[in-house]
Amino acid sequence: MTRQYETVFIMTPVLSEKQIGETVKKYTTMLKGGGAEIVHEGSWGLKKLAYPVQKKSTGFYHCVEFTGGAETIPAMEVAFKRDERILRFLTVSLDKHAVAFNEKDRKKAKERANAPKEEVEEEKADMAADVSSEAPAKKEAPAKKEAPAKKEAPVAEEVKAEVSADVSTETPAKEEASTEAKEEEAKEEIVAEEVKADESADVSTETPAKEEASTEAKEEEAEEEAVAEEVKADESADVSTETPAKEEASTEAKEEEAKEEVVAEEVKADESADVSTETPAKEEASTEAKEEDAKEEAVAEEVKAEVSADVSTTETPAKEEASTEAKEEEAKEEIVAEEVK
Repeated sequence: MTRQYETVFIMTPVLSEKQIGETVKKYTTMLKGGGAEIVHEGSWGLKKLAYPVQKKSTGFYHCVEFTGGAETIPAMEVAFKRDERILRFLTVSLDKHAVAFNEKDRKKAKERANAPKEEVEEEKADMAADVSSEAPAKKEAPAKKEAPAKKEAPVAEEVKAEVSADVSTETPAKEEASTEAKEEEAKEEIVAEEVKADESADVSTETPAKEEASTEAKEEEAEEEAVAEEVKADESADVSTETPAKEEASTEAKEEEAKEEVVAEEVKADESADVSTETPAKEEASTEAKEEDAKEEAVAEEVKAEVSADVSTTETPAKEEASTEAKEEEAKEEIVAEEVK
């Protein structure tokens, strides 16, 4: 079911004109994409907030009137909540009376905007009519002695009389329009003065609170500075007391390092002495190992020679006998095969 809604949202005052236009375009396109139809939208400009919102005391107001289903509103409100540029928003459903009131208000605004232009055009037309009526009289003024000029004079007077009559009939309408415009201006001025008075009252009430807050902040800063100075003084005292202890610790560390270096040098000297004594023993062990290796190699060669001799004496005749037997069996098999064929 489609109904008519009105959404007013407040944008943060730090936005530029381009950013404001982009924000408004985002939400109008969102409404159109959801199947809504924009009836009217208008910017209310920068206005003072009733109370600070996100540390902002002013904001850009924008109103959008649209028709659509209720399903288009939740998605838009979720986007409003996620957008950092939006301070506050409100969506209301309009009944037939509210719709009629908005239409009437828009018509009045258009009439107010177009009223000065119409008045200027009417004045221009009246002046042109007056000039056109007076011009023939001025041209014919030198020829007073001639008879035709005297006859035309009453005609000019009649034209002037008609023009003056038209002007006299139009004057009350203009006066009424001007009085209405003046009354509306007076009402607007009164409203503006009341708004200014309210703002000044708000400022006057907020000023003591701000002064108290500033004095409290200054006192807190002074206390923090005093505490910081005391901490610095304590730290400097601690540093002055810790310095001798640090120097003693550093001297002890240096002495320990010197001792460790001496011990390391002694260990190196002992290792070098051990190496010098171990060298002859190592050389003797290496010569013995070499002699044992030579003996093992000689024994291995003798074993290989014996094995080769045994193979040559025992295995060769047996192999020859086996080969002759195999040949005889093959010959027998061939004979049997030929007989079978």
